[in-house]
Amino acid sequence: MTEELLNKLTDFIQTHLPYKDREKIKDYILQHEKFQTIDYAIDKGEVIGVCRWNIIDKDTAHILDLAIREDWRKKGLARDFLIRGLQKWNIKYLVFERETRGDKRKRMLPVDVILKRNIF
Repeated sequence: MTEELLNKLTDFIQTHLPYKDREKIKDYILQHEKFQTIDYAIDKGEVIGVCRWNIIDKDTAHILDLAIREDWRKKGLARDFLIRGLQKWNIKYLVFERETRGDKRKRMLPVDVILKRNIF
């Protein structure tokens, strides 16, 4: 990853997510890059979306962060992140806390249901 891309991703994350410490953000990005658990989208040289994952076990992924620039929302970018993740790992369940509320916050959602219901 180039320093320019690392800085663009860091700027995007600082703007769209609750992380403020630049050095920690850069460390998160680089650690996830090592394990191929970060995905991002770029349009015209600008970051338009970022998704960070943790693979919990063989068939479960936990989305840590999902941020999409406002003008790119509801255009299928989150779904693209999910599909690219499915191509890397053969996951069957997804944990995404923002999608659920209350007692269901840690619920595992079957990937096939997510894709059929077009949740993302």
